[in-house]
Amino acid sequence: METGTKRIVAIVLIVVIGIGIGVGAWVFLSQPESKIKYPGAPSSRPNTIVIGFTGDLGEIQGDGNYEGGYFAAKTINEAGGFEVGGETYYIGVAKEDTDESNPALVTSRGVAAARRLIYDREVDFGIGGFRSEALLAYVEEFMDAEMIFIDTGASTDIFCQNVRDDYANYRWFFRFMPINSTSLGGQIFNTLGTYLPPLDQAYPNHDILQVGILAEDLTWTAGLVGGIVYYLPLIANGTSMALYGVPMAVEVLTPILYDVSLSAADMNTHLQTLASQGADFVIPLISAQGGVLMMQQYSQYEY
Repeated sequence: METGTKRIVAIVLIVVIGIGIGVGAWVFLSQPESKIKYPGAPSSRPNTIVIGFTGDLGEIQGDGNYEGGYFAAKTINEAGGFEVGGETYYIGVAKEDTDESNPALVTSRGVAAARRLIYDREVDFGIGGFRSEALLAYVEEFMDAEMIFIDTGASTDIFCQNVRDDYANYRWFFRFMPINSTSLGGQIFNTLGTYLPPLDQAYPNHDILQVGILAEDLTWTAGLVGGIVYYLPLIANGTSMALYGVPMAVEVLTPILYDVSLSAADMNTHLQTLASQGADFVIPLISAQGGVLMMQQYSQYEY
């Protein structure tokens, strides 16, 4: 980078939490009015399969999880449902609020939400999950009921490790997304190996070597932060980001771990700290609302 110009903080968006396939179409659909909805299904539907959605309603990941399922059910039902054993079935959807993105997490709320879906709504399958600490508590309700639960948001390794270690009890658990935290770490190294060397070469008067970490102080980031701090300098200084093969003296700055209750001002302070430390590259280990907040501050103050 030329002398006197503003340093660049290049942000790589590593973690993107999926928020449902139907978000874009949700504006065209009416909000559900009852506890179980059968969107697009005929009033006469002798055979149904009801899917229960867990999530923090009113937040982008919880709403997106349900809205995507609602839209998918509507599409299938309007197409005539599906057949099982020669019988036509239609899909119903129900949702319960687990409040799992609340910074002051109360895991019993998620447990109660799961129980309402299982025993009051009598759903056939469960889909959801976002915050690992919450899902660890309420997924047990689905396992005890021997009901398939599909994780669509919590990445911590322990969920699938439970299946490996105790298959008899956890065989009902499946994770569709995201990939687990360990694999996310592998993606980080691959991404850095792709972008760090060419960026460094693009600015001949400035070495792009300072890597910052901005992370939620939660279970899912713990292993990722430790792995990046330890392995990134070894990888960069050794085979040097494999793709380009030129050793780089990468330095990982002291990670910034923040409480998820932070304000916009707090986030801006963290970004200021990274800029003042000379970060050339920032790895955000952030999900959902935190990612939105980070990018709002990043754009507003032109870091």
